[in-house]
Amino acid sequence: MISGVNLPVLLGAYGHDLALNPKYPHWGFEITPLLAYRYLAMSRVLGFGAVRIWLCENGEGVLTDDQGRITGVAPELLDAVRILQHGAEFGGMQIYWTLLDANAWQHDRCAITRSVASDLDQARRFAGEVAAPLVEAMDPETVFAVEVFNEPETLSTEVRPDDGVLWPDLVRSIRAIKAVIPYPVTSGTQAIFLPGMASDGELPVDAVDLHVYHPGGGLPSREDLPVDIGDRPLLAGECGTHSDGSHEDALVNFLFNARSLGYEAAFLWKLEGELVTWRRYEERDTEGFELHRLGERIQHLLTNEWR
Repeated sequence: MISGVNLPVLLGAYGHDLALNPKYPHWGFEITPLLAYRYLAMSRVLGFGAVRIWLCENGEGVLTDDQGRITGVAPELLDAVRILQHGAEFGGMQIYWTLLDANAWQHDRCAITRSVASDLDQARRFAGEVAAPLVEAMDPETVFAVEVFNEPETLSTEVRPDDGVLWPDLVRSIRAIKAVIPYPVTSGTQAIFLPGMASDGELPVDAVDLHVYHPGGGLPSREDLPVDIGDRPLLAGECGTHSDGSHEDALVNFLFNARSLGYEAAFLWKLEGELVTWRRYEERDTEGFELHRLGERIQHLLTNEWR
């Protein structure tokens, strides 16, 4: 089993860590080769073999015309992919790439995200103008999988009955984008929403990615799922807890449970905040990661007990 960790956004810069956001161009973006390598190196030092990274959350790096039609991808986002995968290759790691975050609609009314989910023509433009160049830039040696939407249910009428998108429309969009991706495709969700994703009779993904937030680190088995996933690989793209830190055993338990239940991979939520903190050391005029106690436990498990 691959033990992974989530690096959704660098320095907490949601929607503008890797490229300019067309909605907020004045924010700039954060990535530098040194910053990317430090995140990846920290993940590797803790013993992780893969990282999950978001690319176009909240429309980041997606170019549009004055009618909102997608026309391309920002060059700096392609550069970011090359920088990150170079660091991953150097550290012997894989990257689980996420294209879009469906939560962006409820967080910031991201019109790009919603239009890709609801409008098949826009989904096809995203596929050709954004997804295709991004996957072309990816190194096959470092790609674990590519996720079309993080948590598509948050855009569905099942969760948002007043302004959501019908599951069949979401599934069509996922299929349109999947068509240009030569790697295993996922769309991470909670188990209870798998019937919605299979609304046309078949799941639109190559592997099933479950997102589980459980105070004890519990995971469902393949047999527990509400739909038959066939022989698709099963992974847990987000393993987390909504606790205040009093249930830190959960993150350790997720790894044991994923291993015993035959998951292909489990990605803990998340590096920054739960396992380490990025801080500035004024006395030395430098910045770096401070390792938490939980980070030390994970490191011991992955680099000693499971070595």
